[in-house]
Amino acid sequence: MPSNQYLRASQRRQRRADERSSRQVASSARVRFVPAPARKARLVADLIRGLRVGQAMSVLKFTHRPSAVPVVERLLKCAIAGVNRSEHHDPDDLYVGRIRVDGAGMLKRWRPRAFGRAARIRKRLCHISMELVARP
Repeated sequence: MPSNQYLRASQRRQRRADERSSRQVASSARVRFVPAPARKARLVADLIRGLRVGQAMSVLKFTHRPSAVPVVERLLKCAIAGVNRSEHHDPDDLYVGRIRVDGAGMLKRWRPRAFGRAARIRKRLCHISMELVARP
């Protein structure tokens, strides 16, 4: 007999699969181990979630977040380039359906401090994934 936790996880997976099948995902792209903290990248992701591709590009153009904006902009261009043209998806009719920023590992460095001590510097990394959706 499966445990309740296992049942809940399988139900969550089934719900996600149903959501994906109901949406018409035109393209997806992801970039891993981005040298920017997930917290900063999420601020940029929240700005463009749900926008049309053209609007998202213009928002990114005028957003001043040097650590995250170039990476998200390249990811959006990569997702646009990956659109399957045979399914008649016009890039102007696409929306940023889902953009997700997850924390990755971190690079640990040491900085010398007073009295021979050392302080840890944590350089955080993140993974960013994006789906472009064609809305009817």
